[in-house]
This record gives sequence, C-alpha cells and structure tokens, in this order.
Amino acid sequence: MMRLSWWIGVATILIGVLSTVAVSMTQFSHNEEMYVAAGALVADGLIPYRDFSYLQTPYLAWVYGAMFRLLPEPGWYLLAAKSVSLAAYGVSLALVFQIARGLTSSRTGALLITAFVATNLLIIMSTAEASNYAMPLALVLGALRACQADRPRWWLSGILMGAAVGVKLTFAPLLVPLIVAAMRQGSGAGTRFLLGLTLGLAPLAAHLLAGIDVVVFNNVGYHRMQAQWRIAHDWGPTLTLLSKLRLAGSLIVHEPPTLWALAALVTGLAWTRQLPQSPQAVLGMGLIGTAVAAALVPTPVFPQYFALPAALGILAIACVWQAPLTNDGTRALPVLTLFVLGAALSAAPVAWRGVALLTDHHNWAAFRMRDAGREVRLAIDAHGELAGRPIATLSPIMALENGLPIYPDLATGSFAYWPGDMLTDDERRRYVTTSPSTIGALLAATPPAAVLVGFRGELDTPLRAYAESHDFSGPFPLRNGAEFYVAR
Repeated sequence: MMRLSWWIGVATILIGVLSTVAVSMTQFSHNEEMYVAAGALVADGLIPYRDFSYLQTPYLAWVYGAMFRLLPEPGWYLLAAKSVSLAAYGVSLALVFQIARGLTSSRTGALLITAFVATNLLIIMSTAEASNYAMPLALVLGALRACQADRPRWWLSGILMGAAVGVKLTFAPLLVPLIVAAMRQGSGAGTRFLLGLTLGLAPLAAHLLAGIDVVVFNNVGYHRMQAQWRIAHDWGPTLTLLSKLRLAGSLIVHEPPTLWALAALVTGLAWTRQLPQSPQAVLGMGLIGTAVAAALVPTPVFPQYFALPAALGILAIACVWQAPLTNDGTRALPVLTLFVLGAALSAAPVAWRGVALLTDHHNWAAFRMRDAGREVRLAIDAHGELAGRPIATLSPIMALENGLPIYPDLATGSFAYWPGDMLTDDERRRYVTTSPSTIGALLAATPPAAVLVGFRGELDTPLRAYAESHDFSGPFPLRNGAEFYVAR
C-alpha cells in the first residue's frame, strides 16, 4: 500500500505542476503589467519610487531587473517573469515536503500532503502570475523550515522573512508569531532572528532613508486611496468584512481540491481527538491565524491574498496526522491517500485542458503579447524619426515585449493612473505618476511615438483624445482587439 500511496502522491503532484505551468504560460493578468514594467525599468538603470511608482515593496522589481539584464535582447520579459514565479512554486513544493516530513517522520505522508498543495487551485492561480505572490510564499515556507530544523537557524529564518516582507508588505504580520516562537527558544534565538530580519530588511531601509514619504505612499497611501475611490464609487464586492468572509468561504466551497484537503484535516482531528501541542504545531497555528487576518485586512480583498493561508492550512494536516501516521500507519496512510486521490481527480481536468493549450505556442501569453504589439514596432521602425520616443499606453508589457520604451509615469499600468486625480500636482510629480486629467500635459511635454489603447475601457479615453487632437495616424487594429495611433 505504501508504494501505491507514493505513486499516487507523485502523480498528483505532477497534475498540479502541469496545471500551474499551463495556467502561468497561457493566461495573462493585468496585475502583471506593473511588476514586469518595474523590472524592465530597473534593468534600464531606473530606481523604484525615485524614478517611477511601484505600489509594493521593491525586492521583486530588483529580482526581475537583474534577470532582465541577462536576456540577450529586449523583450521576453513576461516569459522570464513567469519563470521566476514557477521556480518559486517549485521551491515551495520542495519546502512543504521537507516541513511535512519533519512533522510526520513519514516520506510518503509528506509526499501526500505536498500533493494537496500542488493541486490547490487557489495556490495554482496565485503563484502562476508574474507578480508578488509566488516568491514571498516560498520565502515564508523557507523561514518556517529554517526554524523547524533540529538546530533551528533563526538567523536564516529572519533573513528570509525580511526578504518576504521586502517583496510583499502584507506579510509583515507573520513576523509576530515567529518572533514569539524565537523568544520562547531563548534570548539568543530571538536575537539571531532579529539580526537576520534586520539584514533582510536592509535594502528596504535604504529606500526609506532615500524618501520615506514616497515609500509610504507606494505601500500604504495608494492602497488607502484606492479603497476610498472604490467605496465612493460603490465599486468592488469585497469592501466590507462580511463580503471578505463570504469570498473566503466561496474559495473553499467552490474549489474541490480545497474541500478534499479540508476533509483530510477534519478527519485527522477526529482521529486524534485533540489539537497538537508541540511548539512547531503552536507556531503553525499562530502563522495560520495571522495569515488569515492579514488577508482580510486590505480593502479590497482579492482571492490571491488567501494563497498563503491555504498553504499553511494544508501544512496543518501534517500536524494532525502525525500521530495516526506514527501509531496506526497501516490504516492512516490508505485513508490519507484516498483524500489525495479525490484532490487529484478534481484537479485533473484543469491540467488536461492546460496541457492541450500548451501544445500550441500561440496560446502562450508571452507570444500573444509580443505578436500583438509587433505591428506597433513595425510602424515605428518605418518612421525613423520616431525611434526612442516612448509609447503612451496603460498596457506597458505590450510595448516592452517589442523593445519599445514606455513612460515611467505609466509604469503601473492603470493602477496608479485611475485614482490619480485624488492627488495634487505636487504629489503626482513626487510619486512619478499621472492621472486621466493630467496625462495630456505629460504627453505634450514628451510626445509619444504611438498611442496604444483598448485595454482599460474609459480610462483610455484621454489617450485617444490626445492622439486624435494631435493628428496621429490611426486607429489601426491589433490582433487582440486593441488599437494604436502613430505620430505623423
């Protein structure tokens, strides 16, 4: 039975990996615009916050920038960024296996628990994006693994948590249970964790010293402004605590692999009839509670915010199944295998459809974005005097994929742009952004080579108005339903 359970676990993980690769490579989210654009600007020597807005903590932009410098030619940024997320997803699975093996002392049990993470659709959809979900998840799991070892490496745990916060600020509350756990190990462990944390946060501190008000706006002020705009316009379903809780509940009810994992957790609790009391289990429960609270605090809330609680919740299965797998493994292992088999069968259709899409490279998001913007590049190349002038667009990836420059003021795509009129002129200059009412002045000061529209509905209206009032040629249709205008 153990060998069968092992192969079912391996097959289930393969289903999850294929699903994640397929979702990552074939789907595109406008969330990816800001992260890829930031990496491209960093690769060109620009600095986040000082030279362009970046509405998160900056470490991922630096990672993307370093990777983009290695590319042989401009473009393929989206493919490279998605590869980073996929690598972080793979590291996360390896860490889950190591953590679960340490908790259960069972290689097969750890493999089955890893299979739950691999097939969780919320984790798949979140980590498949070229954005700041996959990397901090891997860093948090790495921090947990570092303090779980027989000789806990609290300094490493601190560095990794500092890096996680440097990628995504909303992970900062997770520091509390880890600091408490380190202090309970003794003052030396607490000191090592805090020293590692200080080292991990040092690059972020450098940004704070360069301009604390700008960093605060990009990481806190903008998000408050966005929430105020949404509330004022009654836009967005997850603006209240009740609506957020409903979203969290729907992510469980409507995702069969999550239901199978939840069933395994409940069965394990019923089997043992008590909550685990080990320090590792207590730390895990503290992390889960903190992660759920941190996911509910932002306004609005999106499903991706619950990827970390989902991963940590699945790790809780290892805690509650430790005793059954150790004391009654001949019965416990088949039961746990059945739950994993259910998760595999419910996730298999996603993998099947994804693999079918992957067989044609025209379905890949990176190829679609590159192909769609190629006509813009050809039109500009035909007018040599336009070379080097930026592209005005709320979809910077399409321009960047074809080696065309963008406005740093539009590096966030539509994110900082659409509520930008809530800022003063001085604030927009300080934060290097623009707005629907002021973008005309930006384009007049630095005329674009082309205007690329058709992505964000009415938000594109000022861009169209500029192109038409300045006698641009067009609009010319593109393959993805967008349009572009070219300066004469």
